[in-house]
Amino acid sequence: STGEVLAAVNVPGGFNRAFEGQYPPGSAFKIVSYSALLDNGMAADETMDCPEEYELGGWPFRNAGEAEYGSQSVTEAFATSCNTALVAELGDRLSGEQLQSSAEQFGMNQPLDVGVTSHEPVFPAVDSATMLGSQGIGQGQILTSPLHMATLPSAIADGSWRHPVLVNEPEVDDLPEPRPIANAEAIRPMMRAVITDGTAEDVDFEGDVFGKTGTAEYGTAEDADDDDELPSHAWMVGYKGDVAFALIVDGGGGGSSVAGPLAADFTNGLP
Repeated sequence: STGEVLAAVNVPGGFNRAFEGQYPPGSAFKIVSYSALLDNGMAADETMDCPEEYELGGWPFRNAGEAEYGSQSVTEAFATSCNTALVAELGDRLSGEQLQSSAEQFGMNQPLDVGVTSHEPVFPAVDSATMLGSQGIGQGQILTSPLHMATLPSAIADGSWRHPVLVNEPEVDDLPEPRPIANAEAIRPMMRAVITDGTAEDVDFEGDVFGKTGTAEYGTAEDADDDDELPSHAWMVGYKGDVAFALIVDGGGGGSSVAGPLAADFTNGLP
């Protein structure tokens, strides 16, 4: 609720991944995409369709594990992290400028001036329908850091995006004003459903935790394995009470299976 950074941990040490790491956010970015859709006419009680594949701009988008869920509520599509349902809605409802505007509402394309070296989260201008879909699911050319990603669930919990604060004595001058997130209240139950019924339902979270998992692919075709799968970073972001978090396992694989249990260890230690 203040934007103050309570802790940052890097294992192994030697490189401050938390502040200086540059990663695609994967599905953890869908917090922003759903906020954009809700801001631009989608209702929280609408129905979405989740096929195994959806083509946008000539590119076939698919779900993790070739999943197909059929008709879903908005909350179910968010909780199961259905790519195809989201890409379809983005293509039907949003321009690249509208998605970029939402990303910038959540602090992208501006420096995170916390007094030490940190990576500026970048959301490049969208120049095609395929790029709209790709960046909407946290891939494409987006690069961000765990520091910035922790501000996303924080904004949903608080109702406003706040610039992170690392040092508060002396008080920091000229911080950007908090930016209200109009549909934060609608997104909170969606993030709760991730824990209770979605991608993190098999993770042993205790108490009222709200979250979003992410599996962010990186590399080129030469990096793919025998099944044509690219390597991926494992993400989980969320909040419990007045503490928000972002966790990444660099090259770790699946968000729910790898980052999820680590996030549970952390949040289960909170009051």
